[in-house]
Amino acid sequence: MIFMLLMLFLVGYLVLNVSWLFIKASAWLIILAIGFLILSKLLVVGLIVAAVYGVYLLFQRSQIQPYKNRH
Repeated sequence: MIFMLLMLFLVGYLVLNVSWLFIKASAWLIILAIGFLILSKLLVVGLIVAAVYGVYLLFQRSQIQPYKNRH
């Protein structure tokens, strides 16, 4: 009887530890996923801003060149 209780206690303890590890791991995975989403959104925004800025610079350069050629 005592042996059974000890076994149940050990199994319960192990299950609790393993489930706690899984909870920790899943929390880390969720944090990583959120971080990845934020980073990817920032990356997309950065690419859009860079593209717009590049187009703006090209547009500015194409406007400046005829002005320089006139003189």
